[in-house]
Amino acid sequence: MRSRFALSLLAVLIFAFAIAFTGCDGTADDPDVPTPPSTATLTGRVIAADDTTRALGNAEVTVAERKVVTGSGGSFTIENLPAGDHVVDVRTPQSATHGTARVRVPLEEGKTTHVNVAVLPLDVPAPEKIEIEPRRSVDVDLNGQIRFRATLLGPRSATIERIAPTWVVTGSIGRIGPDGVFRAETVGTGDIIAYAGDARSAVTIEVVEPRPPRISSFQINPRRLPASGGEIYASASISDGDGFRLADDVRLEIMLAGEDPIRLEMDLANPDTAVERPGIPGAYIEASVKTTWDVPPNTNRPDASGVQAPMTYTVSLWARDRAGLETRSDFVDVVVDGIDAPPTTPDI
Repeated sequence: MRSRFALSLLAVLIFAFAIAFTGCDGTADDPDVPTPPSTATLTGRVIAADDTTRALGNAEVTVAERKVVTGSGGSFTIENLPAGDHVVDVRTPQSATHGTARVRVPLEEGKTTHVNVAVLPLDVPAPEKIEIEPRRSVDVDLNGQIRFRATLLGPRSATIERIAPTWVVTGSIGRIGPDGVFRAETVGTGDIIAYAGDARSAVTIEVVEPRPPRISSFQINPRRLPASGGEIYASASISDGDGFRLADDVRLEIMLAGEDPIRLEMDLANPDTAVERPGIPGAYIEASVKTTWDVPPNTNRPDASGVQAPMTYTVSLWARDRAGLETRSDFVDVVVDGIDAPPTTPDI
């Protein structure tokens, strides 16, 4: 009897030891037991696509077979969702003016993703295409901002006026609001995606470490003038993820040996296509600039033989971004010719 009791006690001890060794959940060394999936959180608001300041309460939001109902402010939160791409379905059963929306949102492990789902009104035609501005890929400095705009096109490419899409960011690089303003939060590459009905459009965006403005296509024309002087035309393209203001941060600098520099403000050359920097009036992310300057006549004193040396101005473009980083273009020489010696009078 004692022997049987002793064996039973030994078996219990061995079992307890095994539990302690493997852990209470029994998964430490068992590859056949699946580990809990990584999770993420989705938060957001359901808003009206024809008035993004208007929240849609009592909307049903379904993600990964989990459903929540928005409060009066249109807000919702769903925790412990599996990381990865998810389809977010929104229904507004209690709205007499708005219908449904469906978007795909990427969720990253251990992070919270926010999305503003814009629901189309029932009385607008179904969008067939979305055009995003800027249309090509862009880069933004870390902590910088850029505004995206979307044009929704319906049947026969007719523009659907005053309707906003649902904006989504991939790559966990930042956030975008219902107004299309993207705020760069993490260095990396992702996509800005616009959804409206069954229409979808995307543009690639890269968030980079802060850097000074980039000046390209700096041109001075003409670079050589007669002794009487004349007008020169200066132009360039500037881009920077922090933004720059033409009134404060861009100057054409003209230097002549022995003289104080001449500094000229630049004008916007492409008002229809320049990319504005949100939140700062008169600031841009990308813009072309221009100005003109009347170069004075050559004032060098002729030498004893009547020859007037040319005058050389050195011209460059200086730019600074809103983070205080500065840059300068290459230097370009502008030459004002001198007067040649008068012809000699032939002997008679």
